[in-house]
Amino acid sequence: MRISKNNSSVGTKMNFFIDHELIFLGTGGGRVHSSTQHRKTGGIIYVFNSKQVHIDPGPGAIVYLNKMKIDRFKTKWVIVTHNHTDHQNDVPIIVESMHKSLSIPIGTLISTQDYILSLNVYYRNLLTEIIPFMAGKSVQLDTHTLLQATKVDHGSTEGFGLIFYQQDPAGLSKSYQIGFTSDTEIYNEFGETYKNLDILVANVLRPSNKVCRHHACVDELIPALKDAKPKVCVLTHFGALFDSPDSTEDLIGDQVKYMQKSIGGATKIIAAEDGMHLYLKDLMNV
Repeated sequence: MRISKNNSSVGTKMNFFIDHELIFLGTGGGRVHSSTQHRKTGGIIYVFNSKQVHIDPGPGAIVYLNKMKIDRFKTKWVIVTHNHTDHQNDVPIIVESMHKSLSIPIGTLISTQDYILSLNVYYRNLLTEIIPFMAGKSVQLDTHTLLQATKVDHGSTEGFGLIFYQQDPAGLSKSYQIGFTSDTEIYNEFGETYKNLDILVANVLRPSNKVCRHHACVDELIPALKDAKPKVCVLTHFGALFDSPDSTEDLIGDQVKYMQKSIGGATKIIAAEDGMHLYLKDLMNV
């Protein structure tokens, strides 16, 4: 479809959202999925304005990136929300893969201080910039994209969640906010932290009331979402109690129905799948 430069705001609106998408290189979390790849653990690619962020590239990230024919040279930022294997295992090869030539530093790593220090200096030297990040900090990724770090409660592990604030370059008030919880218990301020986002990508390790310390289960997430009221909540980072290579049972579909019934229509609940592309213009009905 051809869009005139002098067209109305509809054309400009489409230009803003047209390439904004989430690509799930994996929807598994924890030891079992990391070991078996029954659910993949490659992290999430967030694409916007012909650039991309690779969030938490765990085991297998580079394999799935290539299998899905995703252009690795478009990756400008790598974000590691905390220093656990299922979130950072493939960072070194992802950093190398962003380069057509290793003679010129490329890209930015955003992570916790402890992960940055643990990364071999060879890979650090391949990057243009390294940004230590923690809850409360923010950084301008480009002219129209602000990234803010949010609180997590993941035991003694340093970590953060994310909120991206995207501004329509045409100034047509078509901006949006998308959050990523990372791994966390549901803390008291969770609802306020992610209040009224357009999209929240929530890590939920266990179904129903199967509590796991320093993570979220479905029954803990439901009241938090009622408080936060995102327009869309995308569930990911499922643990082996949802489905596993040792069982034919897959609880995810039933858990989504249970959550949707419990929360009502204010928030649409979606379960991510390995290899899924979610286009933000479709999620937000623009």
